[in-house]
Amino acid sequence: MRSFDHPSASAPFDRGRFLRRAVIAGSLAVVGVQVVLFVVGWILNHDAIPLGLDWLGYRAGFERLLATGTPYAPFELAGPFTPEHLDFIHPPNALVLIAPFAILPHPLDYILWIGIPIAIFCYLLRHLPWWAWPAVALLSTTNSLQYPILNGNSSLFMTAVFGLGIRFGWVVGLLAMKPTLAPLAIVGIHRPIPAFILAVVPILLTLPLFPDYLTVTHNMQGIPLTYSVSNYSLIALAALPWLAEKLPGWVARLRPTGSADSAPLHEPA
Repeated sequence: MRSFDHPSASAPFDRGRFLRRAVIAGSLAVVGVQVVLFVVGWILNHDAIPLGLDWLGYRAGFERLLATGTPYAPFELAGPFTPEHLDFIHPPNALVLIAPFAILPHPLDYILWIGIPIAIFCYLLRHLPWWAWPAVALLSTTNSLQYPILNGNSSLFMTAVFGLGIRFGWVVGLLAMKPTLAPLAIVGIHRPIPAFILAVVPILLTLPLFPDYLTVTHNMQGIPLTYSVSNYSLIALAALPWLAEKLPGWVARLRPTGSADSAPLHEPA
């Protein structure tokens, strides 16, 4: 008579696989807790913390353009000023990206403005190896990631573009819309022609508005050109999938020939 082993007898406990899944699950739990705290914190303090202050400034700039012919407020053009959340200080070519969202009703405009880059980040992170997920959890706890989402700051969109640019190159042309992050466009140098076109066309469409923009940048006080670098968590999160992909190869080249592979960084969860 033929005998059959119980299925569980042929499936020994895989400690490595359990550890990898536990690391991912724990990291996602941290991210989930941060999301809950973010939402609950805003609900409890929504009167003191208006949602999407930066985005409302971008929308106001677009509406001002339609009403007056320039996205910049009179006080920005009149003399020195210190920018605040609701002030429009972006170059006019950014209006090409802002316009499709600004014509939508509120809060759908804000939801899509932050929802699309968040979806891009999720797309970039979908194949992240298990050992890199704690970095995602750590970055999710930082103000430099949470505040751009709360305020609808354009750095969220632009760093998502940076992350796509590492993969596809040409999309980094959109970084011309935020000069303080434009140096990140170097990652798209392998697709220079489409990136150049994507950068130049919005500039040409809004070229008559650039004299006002130059006046605003001259009048603007207290904002260094490196201010967007403070959003280091967004930049790190966008670069993390590429770094996680390259790191095993770098480690392999540094490891002496013939040494045992004691850290299976490629192993799936």
